[in-house]
Amino acid sequence: YPVSDIVNFKTLNTTFSVPYEQTFDGEEDILDFDIITYGGNNAWVIGSATSTTEDGKSMYISNDNGLTNEYDYYSTNSYAVLTVNFEDKAEYHLSFDYKVMGDGYYDYLSVYIAPATESVPTGVYTTTIPSTFVPLLVNKNLVENWTNFDIVLNDVQNSTKNIIFRWTNDDDDWDDNQPAAAIDNISITGSDCM
Repeated sequence: YPVSDIVNFKTLNTTFSVPYEQTFDGEEDILDFDIITYGGNNAWVIGSATSTTEDGKSMYISNDNGLTNEYDYYSTNSYAVLTVNFEDKAEYHLSFDYKVMGDGYYDYLSVYIAPATESVPTGVYTTTIPSTFVPLLVNKNLVENWTNFDIVLNDVQNSTKNIIFRWTNDDDDWDDNQPAAAIDNISITGSDCM
């Protein structure tokens, strides 16, 4: 695979307001996200290969357009970017369910929040993340079962931000730890009480 190819790119410049709920069970839920992939076939998709519910769907990395939640070993950086407008609430919460295996060193899931004016890093071998990307969940792997993540988002009032889900893997297949990253049940809520 040519490492400079962008495998998948979609942008509708859609901004969502809070509250935002996403279970990925709708037909066009992927349209909420800008999907940007550099490198191999591993890209974010929505499908039914894995889910927190028996007959549900989730957003996950797949090397076969969603048939499985597996990845190949061609170096990849894949981003799913959700743009959200935060109003003047006292407090905001982000929560989602995730699972991710990958090898123990270079295949992992990270989640960031950044100004909506910022672009994701380009290229396959990108390791430097811009300083404006605030890490929420960093370099997670070897999480076999669905796990809930919940965090208070600081300093987001009266701004538009990108929530960035990043999968990265290298080209080493020494440790075949399938599956890749999966996300389900995204919830962003605001409250006037702290």
